Parts: sequence; structure tokens; C-alpha cells
Amino acid sequence: MAPHAGPYTVANAMEAYLRSYERRGAKALYHTRRVAETHILPVFGSLAIARLTAKKIEDWHHGLAEKPPLARTKAGFQPNHRRVDKTTDGIRKRRSTANRILTVLKAALNQAWAAGHAPTDDAWRRVKPFKSVDTARVRYLSQEETERLSMPANRLSGTSSAAPCLLAAATRNLRHCRRRTSIRMQVSLRCARARPGSRVMSCSRMKGSSISLH
Repeated sequence: MAPHAGPYTVANAMEAYLRSYERRGAKALYHTRRVAETHILPVFGSLAIARLTAKKIEDWHHGLAEKPPLARTKAGFQPNHRRVDKTTDGIRKRRSTANRILTVLKAALNQAWAAGHAPTDDAWRRVKPFKSVDTARVRYLSQEETERLSMPANRLSGTSSAAPCLLAAATRNLRHCRRRTSIRMQVSLRCARARPGSRVMSCSRMKGSSISLH
């Protein structure tokens, strides 16, 4: 490999990494390039890798987690931002995104270091990602949400027997997640005969049902 003329910058490292990424036939090339152009190159592009410090990278990484998320913007227009979600889950999502962007930067710098363009990898190796941010927080349904869930379920079953089953599921083995503005719920229940004192008086088996609350 021919020696590089002048300081080897982060922009040089990203360019070489994206070329290598494309040769490997990676499917996320467009997304990775967008991450580099939007979040990495404006901050570090002109900086020589040898001048990177752990503090610079760490401050940038933490700053990413505090920024409002980007909204979709047409090409050629200034990027728009969505309103900052200050909830616990909103903070988790921004930190998870910051971790993924940090991973792209580290991958490019590691390749540059392996190729001999950096004297050490200490600066970025010392920067750690946020912990425990890639798993959504699990919460249980409120009584009101459970009642709302039971109404379409009752219409599907043609009876009023679904509500007790869903109540039991919501307080025990219900898996759920948020997507956009709806809550999609996967309910899988096997109900036995009614026993004295049981909260589930009667119900039928529902497997793989998918119900959305709006």
C-alpha cells in the first residue's frame, strides 16, 4: 500500500472504510454513509487521527445522546429535528442511536489503525458505549388499557369471555411493544377449567392474536 501524503484524517479513514464496506457487499451501505455524512464528518472529518483524544470522542458521543432526533428531510434541504422525548424510554433510544453511530466511527478508525495509519487505538478504545440501552423497557398495562384491549377481543370472539383472559395475561405473561402510535400485543393463553377463587372464569384459547390500540 502506498504511503499516505500528509496527515491521515478521519475523513480519509471513513472514505477507506466505506469503500471496503461496499466491496464486502454490505447491505447497510447507504445508512452507514448517511451516518458518516450527518454525524461524524462534520465534527471529525478534517481532524488527523493522531490528534483524536478519548475526551473529544466521549464528549461527541454524549452530545449525540442529548440532541433531538433527526426527522426525514428531502435532499438539499436543511435537516429537521423532532421534539426531544424526555421520557426514560426516549433517553434510552437516543443513547442506543449514539452507540450505533459510535460503532461506525470505531470501525473506520480500527481499520485505519490496522493499516498503519494511526500510532495507537487508545483514544477510541477507551470510549465505552452506554450500557443497557438496546432493550426496550417492559411495562404492564393499566386497568384502563386492559379494558380497551378487551373490547376488540370480545368482538372477535363474539363473547364477553375474553376480558378475564386478557386481564390475566396483562398481569402475567403478556409480551408487548410500542410501534409508532399503537401497542401491538401478542397473546398466547391456555385456560383451564374454572376453579373456585380463580380470576379466569371462562375463556377460549387465543394463539398468535394481534390487536392494536389507537
